[in-house]
Amino acid sequence: MRRETQRNWTSWYCTVKKHDNPLRLFTSIAFQLTTALPDYHAAVIERISKDRSLVEKKIPFQFGSLIVEPIQELEKQQKRVQPKAVFIDGLDECAGKDEQAEIIKIIASSVRERSTPFHWTIFSRAEPRIVLTFNQDSIAFVTHSIELPISCEADGEIEMYLRDGFKNILEQQDFPELSSSWPTDNDIWTLVKAAAGLFAHPAAVLCHVAYPADSQFLERLQFVLDSLSDAGKQGSTSPFS
Repeated sequence: MRRETQRNWTSWYCTVKKHDNPLRLFTSIAFQLTTALPDYHAAVIERISKDRSLVEKKIPFQFGSLIVEPIQELEKQQKRVQPKAVFIDGLDECAGKDEQAEIIKIIASSVRERSTPFHWTIFSRAEPRIVLTFNQDSIAFVTHSIELPISCEADGEIEMYLRDGFKNILEQQDFPELSSSWPTDNDIWTLVKAAAGLFAHPAAVLCHVAYPADSQFLERLQFVLDSLSDAGKQGSTSPFS
């Protein structure tokens, strides 16, 4: 029964199409925690085997039933869950401003009450509702805010990221002999310049070049480079504009 429940939950998790659905955040985190914490895995699967509707309930209930309560059960059994860092990227992309604020409040409440041993890090654009929520007195005193500047000081890291990414593509395509000539240094620096200090553009480029996994990856990179060149001729060298 447990094995069947795990398979059903894994299948449900993998077939979700809308990445911005707030109902999928804490279930996704719980799923990832089960892969790293065997005792927690067993506790969560036990709960889902008794009530499969847990993964479809409102987010405060999900947080309590899938994250907090299994950890509390383990503590009663003297199976302490070690502290871990949990990263949430792109909170501003979550559908619904009320839901974004609710997620922040749920996590902040957990930190105040020390109901989990986790250190939470949330990355987001500074949208007004998100900033306002973080500035609430009950939340501000348990959080620390850092502004990540957009700067060309990241160019070196972006270059390394691109070179490693293209190397991986060549290895996957079984063309390692091209690594010394493709892409050229000029191609790399064209992409670094286009990134303008942000990793979003090179990440999208590597995704575009790598998939689908066929022999057209050379042409796909050339398409990107040609697009940047055409934009430059029209007076803009930035893909973001």
